[in-house]
Amino acid sequence: MYKSSVYLGLLITIFALASCSQKAPVSNPAYPNQPNETNPYPSTGSQPDAGDPYPTFQIQPAPAYPNATEIDLSQPPEPPTAAPAPEKGKASISGALYSWSAKMRIAGTYAFITAEPERSADLPDPLIAGPKKEAGDITFTTDEKGNFEVNNIAPGKYIIVVWAPYTWDFAQVSELDKTTLVLELKADTKNPLGVVYVAWP
Repeated sequence: MYKSSVYLGLLITIFALASCSQKAPVSNPAYPNQPNETNPYPSTGSQPDAGDPYPTFQIQPAPAYPNATEIDLSQPPEPPTAAPAPEKGKASISGALYSWSAKMRIAGTYAFITAEPERSADLPDPLIAGPKKEAGDITFTTDEKGNFEVNNIAPGKYIIVVWAPYTWDFAQVSELDKTTLVLELKADTKNPLGVVYVAWP
């Protein structure tokens, strides 16, 4: 009787330990290539098909740098000093995404520009679910230094929305001014923005 109780106790213990062991994360086929601990950024190549929460249209990739693994992202950003030449009647921007909270450049991540949403002075920024092609949003990726360029933008007022990761966040005026950065782009203009601050991650 004693041995049976011991064996039963051992079986219960083994079963309990097995049920508490770490399980592999559940994979949702509707959302492939999600960020994970080893890759906090969505892949910028081989974009998934419909159903993926990451941008899949109008991506304007930034140029690749040689020896990118040697870039120290904790160093101050080096934003482009110029923006590309747009088509007639359009505008362009350039800049460098920088996390004021993590004190690092935001390299290899998604972002997009979208028309400035209507808001009330008494309310916080509206939630952003992601880019919408039908709304004219333009997506882009930052390069290995956190720099970006977006060309041929229709004139208007825009905000920059950045994959944070796991959510979208708004670019801010500065490290001290947490107001959402609003770009007022005019036709036939090149707009180097310099450092673009984000509360990231």
